[in-house]
Amino acid sequence: MADLTKLDIGRCTVTCDSVDLGETDGGVKVSIKKNVEGQTVDRFGKTPVLFINNGDILTIEANIAEFTIANLAIALGATIQDGTIGDKLVLGSQAGGALASHALTLHPVSMGAATDKDWVIYKAVVVGDIDVEYTQDKKKVLKITFQAIPDDTKTDGNKLCHFGVTTIS
Repeated sequence: MADLTKLDIGRCTVTCDSVDLGETDGGVKVSIKKNVEGQTVDRFGKTPVLFINNGDILTIEANIAEFTIANLAIALGATIQDGTIGDKLVLGSQAGGALASHALTLHPVSMGAATDKDWVIYKAVVVGDIDVEYTQDKKKVLKITFQAIPDDTKTDGNKLCHFGVTTIS
């Protein structure tokens, strides 16, 4: 029998390196692409006889509604310089440097304090372009795309993320 209490809808919070990125507008999307390679043998022609895992690609698209210098710095991989009358964001590094990784947690607001449906991504880098539009009729929303990278301190099968209770190690 179906359990209607397991139906789910609603927004989530996005926490990056233990800092809440604030309100979202347009939601948050988690995508997992399974890369598999079919192995064939002459006996069966082009019919795969075995599939081999060739890596997983985990991406998170977050539409951040709070257009702040801190959120912009995360989106651009930039640095904030503190000043006496305010802060400024500086951008532009030499090519060839590794992108900074961030710890992400996506927490459904409807769950309250329960972590049963949290996504915890151990290491993610910002990939993709950032567009900032100044128009009369549109809100500024930072669309930040993160891609998970393996955390070699974790066990095999648990190198990108986990979903569910965060108190279980």
